[in-house]
Amino acid sequence: MPAKWFRQSVASDAPMYNRKQFASLVEAFRAKYSDFNFTIDIIVGFPGETDEDFKETLDAVREFRFSHIHTLYNSPRETHSGDRRWRKIKVCW
Repeated sequence: MPAKWFRQSVASDAPMYNRKQFASLVEAFRAKYSDFNFTIDIIVGFPGETDEDFKETLDAVREFRFSHIHTLYNSPRETHSGDRRWRKIKVCW
């Protein structure tokens, strides 16, 4: 189930489920399938994403208790509308 961003200000540039819609889907699946496992890909560093946006994503991760999380940081692509606002971010690992 795709949900790359939980913050509406970022999600408007990356059409997917908003957080409220996603919560409804998770609740419905868990009600019907008690042993259902949720995995998710989360992309961070989207152009315009703030520290507050990132914190809200972390809150969503805690709320939804995913079985597994694939995390990636956004990288610029010529075909993506967000690239016009791209700013380089430091990546620490």
